[in-house]
Amino acid sequence: MDPLDSFATHMTSDMPPAERIAGLLKVYSQETGDQLSPPLAPAAAARVRAWMVSQDRFQIAHKEATLRAEVHSSVSSKASWLQQSRCTSCDALDFKSTAARPTYFAVPVPPFTKQNKDRARRVNKAVRREMERTHSSRDPMTWKGLMICASVVAVQSENRRLIDVDNAAKAVLDTLSKTVIIDDRYVQHLRASRLIAHGTEGYYLIGLSPVHPLEDDVVERSGHVVFAGLIQPPQCL
Repeated sequence: MDPLDSFATHMTSDMPPAERIAGLLKVYSQETGDQLSPPLAPAAAARVRAWMVSQDRFQIAHKEATLRAEVHSSVSSKASWLQQSRCTSCDALDFKSTAARPTYFAVPVPPFTKQNKDRARRVNKAVRREMERTHSSRDPMTWKGLMICASVVAVQSENRRLIDVDNAAKAVLDTLSKTVIIDDRYVQHLRASRLIAHGTEGYYLIGLSPVHPLEDDVVERSGHVVFAGLIQPPQCL
């Protein structure tokens, strides 16, 4: 068996990240003769990334270098994977039942936590430009009345003050309201992630999928629950 395939077979999600990276570098060293160990200098990291791409072991939408979604070659690769990974909580709508389609796009502005009119204009202009660049024909009206599962990945510059990932996700979704999302109240599930990177001012990656309401597979919908703790909810009269 190919050494990389053998490593991938034995690699599991519960394996610590440092152990996964060390295992990958061991295979890389065996295959190339280039003896490396973490932490990697930028030039060495670039060589490993190029080698991973050449192996073509995994693809998500376009050629990204990653190994079973367990070891990523770059922050952009990890960000794309977080943006497009399948949600295990929501059920996607059948394409036959709706004109809406899963939509993935970038917002090329540094992550932020507070809205203002100037930023909203810049964000919406950037989104429209991005959708034109990718020839996207997504019509926001096709999302009207549909529940949405959203993924927001904030890639932040290491030179900026660390921001709250929940506020960064909420701020950009509020700003996108009526541009890509008719009403952000229909976002029933939000997955928010933050990555730190160097060599970038920062950006967002957004993923939106039309999904069934989370209650659709619930038999009894009363919401009644018995709280065993000392703090009780107020009684409804």
